[in-house]
Order: sequence, then C-alpha cells, then structure tokens
Amino acid sequence: MSTSPRSRLATLRGQDLRALHAGGSVPSLDELSGSIDGAVLNGGLGRPLVRDLRPWRGKLFEPDDHGTVTGFNRLGVGPLEVKRFRFTARVAKSLFSDRDVVFLDHDNANNPGYIRRFHDELVAIDEGLYLATSHYRDGERLRYLCHFALAKAAAK
Repeated sequence: MSTSPRSRLATLRGQDLRALHAGGSVPSLDELSGSIDGAVLNGGLGRPLVRDLRPWRGKLFEPDDHGTVTGFNRLGVGPLEVKRFRFTARVAKSLFSDRDVVFLDHDNANNPGYIRRFHDELVAIDEGLYLATSHYRDGERLRYLCHFALAKAAAK
C-alpha cells in the first residue's frame, strides 16, 4: 500500500475529512520526527493547478533533548526543495472542539507576518498518518483554508 497522503486520502472531501479529523487522536510529540511528506487535500490550496505544482511538500520535525518539537515547512519546485517558516509543535486544546490536538504554531519572530497567522491542528488517524486543518487568522476570526495530510514513509 502506498504511504502517499494524497493516495491514501484522495477520495475524501469536506464532511468526510471533518469527520475523520474529529475522530482522530492526539499523537505523541515523540512520533513527530524527521521529514514527513505532505499533501493539501482540499480548499483553495487543494485546487488541481496549485496542488499539482506541489509547492508545499510537507514538514520537517526536529525534536530536541528537552521534549520541544520545532520544525520547518518543506517547499519546492521540481527537484529543488527548501525548508522555510519555522513552527513549534505542542499539545493544546483545539480552538474548535473540546479535545487535545497537536497545534503547529507558526507565530515565530523570524517568520513573515502572513505566515505567523497560520493555525494548524493535527491529529493521528492511522499509524504514521496524520490529518490537519489549517486556518488563517484574519483579525479576531480564524478562516478555514484546507485540510492537509502528513504521512511517514513505510518502514522497509
């Protein structure tokens, strides 16, 4: 079975993604380590032209010896890839339900202002497979952008 986030979740949209996210569990921060492939599943960033260009390729998680997990977004075109836009991962209460999620906090002083406004809530839906919602802070409100998936490569 392919571990591609897009292939494993390709048929799901809207209500199905919301239900799957709502049924997910909070992953241990220990699970989030290394380069994890990603795919935007829906929303404006999931439109065929943008999605097929794959400018966003996933995330790089970097745990430290003190239990803190930080990381970068993986961006690229063709064979070129860069790591940009630092985030901190932490377990927190969801802003949309009464449960814990992994909050990917992009409010880092080194990020541009528009990146600092992203609010991502990540849950585990299977071993090595994660589903997140991404929202954008617009003044006092959070505007839904998309669902995205992250999938670890299968162990050989």
